[in-house]
Amino acid sequence: MRYCACSQFTFALSWPQCCQQHDLHLFTCARHACREGIESVLFVFGVGSDTPASAIPLAAFCGLLAGIAIGLIIYYSGRQLKDFKIFFICTTVLLLFIAAGQVRWVLCRMQ
Repeated sequence: MRYCACSQFTFALSWPQCCQQHDLHLFTCARHACREGIESVLFVFGVGSDTPASAIPLAAFCGLLAGIAIGLIIYYSGRQLKDFKIFFICTTVLLLFIAAGQVRWVLCRMQ
């Protein structure tokens, strides 16, 4: 019996069980990444259906760059955080502002 280096549990796992857990985590991450990619493609298609085809690649490229930049900022600043409570409060407030903006846009379109 070996102890799984990543396990937060105190009991020993056999080596194949530990590898199976890692494979499951890798599969889960890959599945979620694919799902987000499909959602992004559908979003760009839905937004770009009213615009000329030449405008879609530029908008998608700018969105990709912005996403990478924001992801890197969150990653490197998140590594320095000692208390994640403040981080989650800030992101929750940001998401609430985004949701409020979307609700306002829908209500203006309904009038």
